[in-house]
Amino acid sequence: MKVTLLFVLLSSATLGFTCPTNPITTATLTGNLSLGVTNVPPGTNCTFMFNIPNYYVLLINLSATAGYKEDTVTIFDSNNAPIFVSSDNPMPDFHFPPIWIPAGSAKIQVIGVSGHSQFLVSYTYESLDNYQRIRKRTGEYFSLKSIVYNTYVTITSSSPKEKVILTPGMKQGGIDNTLQNYFVYDGEDITEANFLGRLSEFKSSMKKSSGQSVSIISFSDTKSYSYVLGNDASTLQPFEKYSVILTSKGSEMHGVMNDISVKESAYTFICIDCSTNSWTQLAFDFVGNIQYGGHITLQNLTPTHRKRKMAKYDMMTFTNQYFTEILHTEIFTLNMHLAKAEYNVYTTQNDNESRNLISWRHPPCLWNSENEIGDILKYYNTSASQPRTALPASSDHLSPEIGHQGRLAFSAETKIRLSFEIQEPRSASDGYHISFSIVRILSFYINSFFSF
Repeated sequence: MKVTLLFVLLSSATLGFTCPTNPITTATLTGNLSLGVTNVPPGTNCTFMFNIPNYYVLLINLSATAGYKEDTVTIFDSNNAPIFVSSDNPMPDFHFPPIWIPAGSAKIQVIGVSGHSQFLVSYTYESLDNYQRIRKRTGEYFSLKSIVYNTYVTITSSSPKEKVILTPGMKQGGIDNTLQNYFVYDGEDITEANFLGRLSEFKSSMKKSSGQSVSIISFSDTKSYSYVLGNDASTLQPFEKYSVILTSKGSEMHGVMNDISVKESAYTFICIDCSTNSWTQLAFDFVGNIQYGGHITLQNLTPTHRKRKMAKYDMMTFTNQYFTEILHTEIFTLNMHLAKAEYNVYTTQNDNESRNLISWRHPPCLWNSENEIGDILKYYNTSASQPRTALPASSDHLSPEIGHQGRLAFSAETKIRLSFEIQEPRSASDGYHISFSIVRILSFYINSFFSF
């Protein structure tokens, strides 16, 4: 059942003002706080209290006109956080979207200065039964638009001993005010779990669940275009700051990452509609203190997947020789420690577009969540191509190298078998294609490039 509060400050007939002393409860599921529009006398500082038990939610609808800016209405949610302040709106006459308050408590503080403000309040309580649950796991990102009417999403950690930390993801530099419309409950049953916070609070704070699950629900008709990612809490413990950045097919991200904390910072990049990223630039700012070991590492997928680091770049590394990096995944994580660096990531339209780049590349199979760097007796396959390459003389040749440029990472002792095949051009605009097959890679990752 619905809690509807209609709060009106209007210039109309005046009724007597009464400030209640007892909180409103579900003993009266619907009602009015006054018989009509009520005048707020000068010097008024009145608070209306609401007790909202588990299993219920509260909805507030507001429209207001105040005599002076000092005539204010402030609404506080269950965490005693002000979620609405009338003086924040510069217009003298305004209407507000519905405001929902989860289980716990709510209060409305009315301050009268001019003697020309008035109000009317009506309310109803709404239960949370008949909502259908959608289950997700940590490490699995999803769109907030998928939370539709009468549904909620529960995110569960990878093991009973693990807690959950949620992080909303949006495009670089984006601001999403609709995140405040999404409530996070500390558990998998919204009728019994305690309110943990609004999703907007999770953008800058790593709030941890008390158990294995958290749940997200929204009652507002205004939906968010952001995504959300849940991680096992222990995997975010090393980080002072953690962010999720969204991108889409054919877009380019350019920015600066900075970490000056004792702990590391981490950034998970998610392309919502593509499967290949081109990491084209990483330029360290040498103003940083090198002896403290500032570095950046590349990690497959999310922190929750607990994959080994695929590459490490420090402030003494000439990183321009390692780029462009072709990342055969829609999601990857960069970890940063005591460093500042400029980066550029381009999301390709499709995987064929990445073939037109001379680049370092990790084999696509290493981005699979089922594979681990260091797995033995597995065939790792990768391919690359260099279009429009002329080999006019019979003595000209094209040879692949595996490992670090100028220094092969593998020797005869590692028992690596490398085979490759040069294929004829498939069209006049195409080039030669080389495919590799490598067996028994112990603890190394593969980078392939061309040498002429």
